[in-house]
Amino acid sequence: DLGSIKSVDSVCLYPIKVGDHERRVFPLRFKLEIAKKEDFSDAQEIGHYVTEDYILHNLILPEFKIPSQKIRYIRLTALKLIS
Repeated sequence: DLGSIKSVDSVCLYPIKVGDHERRVFPLRFKLEIAKKEDFSDAQEIGHYVTEDYILHNLILPEFKIPSQKIRYIRLTALKLIS
């Protein structure tokens, strides 16, 4: 939830750090959606990695560019995690 409707032209994802060694963790398979409505009835899928693993390169953060639009909600659904 972005708190209010915002004009957005890209969504960047950041891996989380876990453990004492600051291991970075990112889902291997996922879908990324944006919406203006809380119930996601107007959702648009902007990232679709459900059948192939997404490879996170060391220094490159994933950025999903979209035509500029007004949204409030972003949903990341992780389908497969690094084990």
